[in-house]
Amino acid sequence: MISKRSFTMLLKDDLKKRSWLLVMSFLVFCLIFPGVILDNIQGMISIYGETDLSPRFLNALTYSGNNYYALAVVLMAAICALTGFSYIYSRPKLDFYHSLPVKRETWLLLKAASGLVIFAGATGAAAIEELFMGAIYHVADLNLVQAVLGKFFLYLLIFLVAYFLCLVAMLMTGKLLVSVLLVPLLFGFTGLVAWLYRLFERTFYTGYLEQEIPNLFRKYPCPATCMLDLTEKWNQYVENGLSGDLPFLELGILILFLLVEILLSVCLYRNRRSEAAGNSVVFPKIGVLIKILAVCTVSLAVGIFLKTFSYTQSDLWFFGGIALGLLVFTGVVDFIYYTDIRNVLKRPLELLAVTVLTFGIALVFRFDLLGYDTYLPDADKIACMSVNNYALANVYHQVMTYTEMSSTSTTSEDSIQVLDSYQLTEFEPIYAMAENGSQNADRGTEEDVTKILVDIRYNLKNGRVVYRTYPVDRDVFEENAEKLYEKPGFIKAMYPIFGRKCEEISSIWAYGVNTRNGSYTFQSQQEKEEFAKAYEEDLLTLKYSDISGSELLGTMSISYEPEHQEVKNGSIEANLISDEDNGYPILRSFTRTIQVLEQFGVVFPDTLDPNEVRALTVWYENNDFALNLLAVGAGETDLISDSQKKELLSMLSYKYCTAPDTDDDIYYITAYGSDDDYLQTFMVPGSELPEDIRTILENNMRQRTSEKSRITP
Repeated sequence: MISKRSFTMLLKDDLKKRSWLLVMSFLVFCLIFPGVILDNIQGMISIYGETDLSPRFLNALTYSGNNYYALAVVLMAAICALTGFSYIYSRPKLDFYHSLPVKRETWLLLKAASGLVIFAGATGAAAIEELFMGAIYHVADLNLVQAVLGKFFLYLLIFLVAYFLCLVAMLMTGKLLVSVLLVPLLFGFTGLVAWLYRLFERTFYTGYLEQEIPNLFRKYPCPATCMLDLTEKWNQYVENGLSGDLPFLELGILILFLLVEILLSVCLYRNRRSEAAGNSVVFPKIGVLIKILAVCTVSLAVGIFLKTFSYTQSDLWFFGGIALGLLVFTGVVDFIYYTDIRNVLKRPLELLAVTVLTFGIALVFRFDLLGYDTYLPDADKIACMSVNNYALANVYHQVMTYTEMSSTSTTSEDSIQVLDSYQLTEFEPIYAMAENGSQNADRGTEEDVTKILVDIRYNLKNGRVVYRTYPVDRDVFEENAEKLYEKPGFIKAMYPIFGRKCEEISSIWAYGVNTRNGSYTFQSQQEKEEFAKAYEEDLLTLKYSDISGSELLGTMSISYEPEHQEVKNGSIEANLISDEDNGYPILRSFTRTIQVLEQFGVVFPDTLDPNEVRALTVWYENNDFALNLLAVGAGETDLISDSQKKELLSMLSYKYCTAPDTDDDIYYITAYGSDDDYLQTFMVPGSELPEDIRTILENNMRQRTSEKSRITP
């Protein structure tokens, strides 16, 4: 057992030999990165002045949310590991180290402690610099101390994880080149597998829900993804003034990764034979396993990419790409392992094993051998269910956000969020949809345009949560959607207004047969409460058939006040400009809502006023010309009389403003007001037009087509 004094002397000797690395570490972390922080602060001062500098200083500590500081930490860890254990690649040096009366575990601890001192010394000094900078700018408070110390210990953990991961790669190999190639593989291999798995699901499974929330392993399958998420969440926490949730989950997972890496390092170092130095692979069995897994993964990636980016996207590209990947990458790995072209593809059993594994995985996904798309649990195993489809409510959420430099508009239609917002214990209608969709998927009818894709969440009694997308027959969907609207709580789940506070409501915009139906900005809390109460009461009487039925007068958008959030140093406005829900239905039966809206000057007429309509333009299916039913230019005459105009407008209700179920024989009628103001476009099946008007349209279109054919050579 080595004494503490001897350990200290060896540590000092190692630091002396690597003094150049200590200087480089101080140069990077005590000079370059603090300079970046100062530059960011001065840039912010030149733009925004010196007022409210504290949150901007915290923002500068995160390097504006960029991850290049984390990248520098990982690179420093790799250099420390490489320089500390470079002797394991040389047989003479290795024999010398092992001839000394020092245990292998002690050497491992010594080199790790040396690397830690090099990194911690530089970043610790940098932390003191940051505190001094805060004092100079008069922002040195408890928040700054917490942010600086948190940053120091966070990146110390990242350094250790990266250090021991690089060490594991070095101990498994006997050549520097092989170690360098193995390091990124260990950093991100399981992450690549998880990403490739989702890509296969998205490509081959029609039942895969695109926004499906991954489980813990699929979210953090490797150290690289965990590091990225941890640093991003920490940066966000600091930029928010040290408010919000701390990333304890990611922190715990990264600590677990570190413990596993330390155990692996000790185990590998104990069992590593000195004579293996200079060999590409130190542990042959582990080398074969790495070869099979790496070649299998890369070959599957080649196959799926060739299929995805090919013009035909046929299976020939998929399986041909896999075969090509197997041959090429097996040869590449063989050459890396044995550094002799004569040994390439000379391991038939290994080639057979990787071929069987790769094509087996490909066949499972391509032909859904595990029944992913047809998944349907027994009803007695389900605790509750939820369903979502755009046709169930037609309401979507839209927000406008901003930063100090830019603004962004986004539309949120996250099906997972809707599915998670409610659960029905009386789920018979949802189960009927799932049962029909499972049968359709089994028959291969998922591409049928007559089907409706429905997203479903199962909450099983064993605690498992499963998401699926099913192609459901339209009649089955509509029948069960009608039943769902009768279930308690379903309407409240579909329409977000029930989850908002009435004081958050800012304004409304109305869209009916006239796109300029009006808008109103609420002036008092009483008006907001009156509107919200009336509309929520009317919504609870809604039926599914009413959404697209003849009773529909139009839709409405509801805007909400920008949110404010409380932070420790006061109240600041969140980065939110606008927040609105679009697509709320207004029915004739909504008498309470209509009465309230009329008080605000917002009306929903049944049809357009003939006196407001100055032009009617008609397009028919794929014709490249339009007919003007009313004269709009000199020398033109009206194609229809005033009585026919009134008759046509009296039938053009809001139900024709939405796309019909069929694309056959559709007339697109656009109405304009004075000064060519656009009023509305109606999509009317020819069979529903008045007979005399349809005859006029057919005759004139036939005449125009004939004239055009004579003119065109």
